[in-house]
Amino acid sequence: MTPLLVIIAVASIALHAEVGPLADSISPDRGAAITLAVMAAITLAQMAVRLYANRRLDRATLRDGAPSLSPRATFRLIRVHDTVIRLAPVLQTAALVLGVFCLSLPDFVAERVPLPPIFATFVLLSPLLVALALGWAIGYDMDRRLRESSLVAGLDSGRVYHAMPSRWLWTWTQFRHHLLIVLVPVLLIAACTSLAETVALSRAVRSVVGSTPLAMDLTTLALQVASAIAVLALTPSILRRLWDTAPLPSGPLLSGLYDIAAHARVRIRPPLLWRTHGTLMNAMVLGFLPPTRAILLTDLLVESLDDTQIRGVMAHEVGHIRRRHLPWLAVVVVVTLGLTTAAADLLLRAFAPALLEGAEAGDTDHALAAGVVTLITAAVTIITFGWVSRRFEWQADAFAAATLSSLEMQRRADAQADPHAGPQASLVPGSDLTSETAPATSTPASGHASPAAAAAALPAHITAEGALAIASALRSVAMLNHLPLDRFSFRHGSIRARLDHLDSLIGRPIAALPIDRTARRIKLASLAAGLVLLVLLALDIRAATSGRDGPDPGNRRTAPNPDSLLSAAAPYTGRPCLHAPPKPPAHHREGPPPTDPTSRSSPRGTTPS
Repeated sequence: MTPLLVIIAVASIALHAEVGPLADSISPDRGAAITLAVMAAITLAQMAVRLYANRRLDRATLRDGAPSLSPRATFRLIRVHDTVIRLAPVLQTAALVLGVFCLSLPDFVAERVPLPPIFATFVLLSPLLVALALGWAIGYDMDRRLRESSLVAGLDSGRVYHAMPSRWLWTWTQFRHHLLIVLVPVLLIAACTSLAETVALSRAVRSVVGSTPLAMDLTTLALQVASAIAVLALTPSILRRLWDTAPLPSGPLLSGLYDIAAHARVRIRPPLLWRTHGTLMNAMVLGFLPPTRAILLTDLLVESLDDTQIRGVMAHEVGHIRRRHLPWLAVVVVVTLGLTTAAADLLLRAFAPALLEGAEAGDTDHALAAGVVTLITAAVTIITFGWVSRRFEWQADAFAAATLSSLEMQRRADAQADPHAGPQASLVPGSDLTSETAPATSTPASGHASPAAAAAALPAHITAEGALAIASALRSVAMLNHLPLDRFSFRHGSIRARLDHLDSLIGRPIAALPIDRTARRIKLASLAAGLVLLVLLALDIRAATSGRDGPDPGNRRTAPNPDSLLSAAAPYTGRPCLHAPPKPPAHHREGPPPTDPTSRSSPRGTTPS
């Protein structure tokens, strides 16, 4: 959730540069004071609630053999603390966005700290970053308490435990893992965008592509897209060095991970161990290009889960790569943003053209309406992104269950084909090769089935063992992270919903999973929407070009308007034509044009006197 909030804050700062302030009745100094005061009040309220919860739990000592706090009261305190953790960053981000659009916070920064746009963006983000860091520092005591509460159970199960880091190291670790993953690419893209605009306006580039506004706009867009792709390609390498990562040690676990990638026909780099001092349980894919793409497994995940569960997590991440979820998410965001913006523009042109003209003229009231439309566009894009991301998570779960089911059935086929090879380790503890679970295979005259024939005879469906490997990993992650199964996540949904989805997949054919059909429809809809967006863009460029050339609807060439500084025979350069004939004085102008309606030489825009 934290990375998404930072993206919203950065997007609001970028939109402010395009839309402008929605209200200018408050001075920048007062607006900045109000914004900082609201964010400070939210932080102080967060601190008060967390300190109260910690103090109550500290006083929950034994009295006469019974705890002074009932389990229900203890759970209520933890629930309130958890609600504050989730709500405070949202309120702080909302306060910053309102300060940017309605309280002239960017004007205050521009007046007090005259910096380039990239540094000004970082200065505007600094209140939110400081508030998030203070939140992690304040919540250190509760996180330590929850971690110590599972110490005995973890030691009994043989799990490795790391010493709780200091408050400063804990806060810095959370900052690196939750914010740098967003700040690094976003700030680099912002810097490259500004550089692309400067390069596009340079004299050397204009001499090559031309100096027309359309050519310069297209050149700037092409440079910005190329720089964004380059930054996203290099971000995994940068983050691997900013985070504490190391190659995963060799052994059966690493061999099993390579087997999963080979079975899925996915080329991966060696998986990395993400060392978080035992503070984070997560796995993720960094990058979408094979040369720089990497799969990261945190130390807490590797040390807390068994090999079967880690294989399930790894198969889930391989599913994201195999189904190309990261590029498709980018396509969904771009297409949704473009279509929503185009739809809003068409609606304004059809039903409120005066509103659009007023917004272009810089009227405050019309700029307010345009800002509201922009915020609605951003909201639609974010909601669509979350909905698609949750479906992709379900597809990755299904892919992992299908992959582990196929590997398990292949293991059974190999065991039946070569009974003298001895027992082989199953992917899921407890699974056997009894007649009730092992499918029947055809046996040739020699008495042994070939592995290929045995594998072909196996039913291609998701087994309970394959789904159980993913489900058990999800339950363990929820338990070790102290997450309720019903807690909703914007990008992943709730764990209970994912468990129910996995349960519904057992026995279904791998080649006809419902979630795969849903994902295909999403991708096809994205392609169709992208084509529509390209057509609208082409029509917009054509309209702009034809408007600059100036042909009339009757396809008739008319004489240039003598009142205009632009000559119809001169190419459009975005500025008054220097070689056009000068405008004669008023007393030397010719008489009124002929009134004959059939005349084709009457200037446009003039009327008879």
